[in-house]
Amino acid sequence: MPTPKAHGIQIAKACEGLIEAGQQVTLVIPRSRVWSEESVSAYYHLRTEVPTTALRTPDLYGSGEIGFLASTFCFALAALLYLRKAGKDMIIYARPDPFFLPFAILHGYPCYAEVHDAYIPGPLTRRVLKRAKGIVVTNTVIRDAVAQAHGIPLERFHIEANGVDLAPFVSAPSKADARAKLALGPDAKIA
Repeated sequence: MPTPKAHGIQIAKACEGLIEAGQQVTLVIPRSRVWSEESVSAYYHLRTEVPTTALRTPDLYGSGEIGFLASTFCFALAALLYLRKAGKDMIIYARPDPFFLPFAILHGYPCYAEVHDAYIPGPLTRRVLKRAKGIVVTNTVIRDAVAQAHGIPLERFHIEANGVDLAPFVSAPSKADARAKLALGPDAKIA
């Protein structure tokens, strides 16, 4: 983070939304070799500043599966140490990963897992979901599939649909003006 990949936009906009809803948020990320000094808020053109803490950990993310797992494990340990210094009066909101959420849950932190896919790999991730305070999903299809596959009661799920921030499009040209500017016929079918 920041990253041009879609998950970065989703994370940034989720932080923005939580802050605008009155929550105190700190985004904790690994400092990687593609680290940008530009703030998350500036990079994603957010309306609010997102406090960010970048933890120094080995950056082997681009070194295959073993490197990715090693970097993820090191980040999980660094994040757990960060949490111990910060205190226990916080809620952890994260996507399931093989290390961090299990460590945080085992150390007694209240954790919410954000799940974007009905497929949940591995028995450890399943146990994490069962022990999480709640599971956030984007739709009922994912909720029902995860609940049924892993025996998790529906009331443990929160549905937060994907969305779009319409503010950047307020000053967009009209359809007719855009077609004229791009020399596209007014009746052309465009996908």
